[in-house]
Amino acid sequence: MLFDLYYKKKLGIPWISILLILTCFAVWVATLTDNNLWVVFATHSHPIYFWQYFSGLFQHSFSPKWFYTIHFVSNISVIVLFGVMIERIIGTKKYLLLNFLSGCIGLIYFFVNRMNHEHSTFNGISVIVWSYAPLALMILLQIYRFNKQVIKEKMFFLMVFELFFMWIFVTIVDFLGSNTSNDNHLVATIVGIVFMIVYKNTTKLSISKVLKSDICCPKCNFKNNGISIGLVSLLPIGVLVVIGMYLTTGLDKMFANVVSISPSSTIEEINNNGSKIEIEFDNAFSEKGITSYSIRISSPTNIDYEIKYSDNRTKAIIAFNTMLPEKTKGKISINRGSFVNNQNLKALEILFE
Repeated sequence: MLFDLYYKKKLGIPWISILLILTCFAVWVATLTDNNLWVVFATHSHPIYFWQYFSGLFQHSFSPKWFYTIHFVSNISVIVLFGVMIERIIGTKKYLLLNFLSGCIGLIYFFVNRMNHEHSTFNGISVIVWSYAPLALMILLQIYRFNKQVIKEKMFFLMVFELFFMWIFVTIVDFLGSNTSNDNHLVATIVGIVFMIVYKNTTKLSISKVLKSDICCPKCNFKNNGISIGLVSLLPIGVLVVIGMYLTTGLDKMFANVVSISPSSTIEEINNNGSKIEIEFDNAFSEKGITSYSIRISSPTNIDYEIKYSDNRTKAIIAFNTMLPEKTKGKISINRGSFVNNQNLKALEILFE
């Protein structure tokens, strides 16, 4: 019964689900091929290009690459298993509305919550697909009530496992690891619950029609949803256009380079330099400065720091509040930060001890 939902032609083609998968796949392949494109598509708390306000929805965590692939596959599996089913039951327009609302609210939450954090990034379509859980659970329960034999189907157990893994196991891991993505998942789930409540009756009616007559009205055909499908088709097309711009018109110039690091390795050199590390770049920082970094210090005493800029903001100075004692170890990871003239910093790592 569940398996039939994916193959009955009368239910229409799940256009939105297919286009979302194609968009994520295009970004995934592009960033695996050239990791500089991660910067181009990522949504930062201070975007450079207009598409970076939302392109992070289709981008997934890049490092390490194995996690990037797992992140991508796990989110796409939700669209394949639940997105297709939901779209074919509630129709293209309502399904698009659910995706639009969860995506917009998730992005708004990110920008409002992170506007004062200059080192935040947003990526992953989980802020959308997490909203599928309430509807998916309701649909599965309705199908079970209609025909309890569905519990014997492998597809049923696969969906139950996916619900458990994505919405219970991952949530627990988020909480235990204090993962900030948990906020995005929670926001998306709340959007899904509200959507389910608002469209509860119409969704139950659609489920009944699908199960009894094998017809879901003309909810997913191209004729009645041409505008919606056309708008969403701009997403994968837009990805290809941005990649073309990167390859042909110089989007790669958005990256700045390190000219020198002084000192770069030992505590003695850092202390002799006034307890500071100076990093010179070939272009000037904007007023926002370095927007993505982490500084981890293991020391017998409490060490604090601040980042200053000099030489017309072409030099970043990491100044420590005291002399670094012996047995101090540190790791400075500067990721991709905003520069003037639409340039970004390539990843940089400094180790000292």
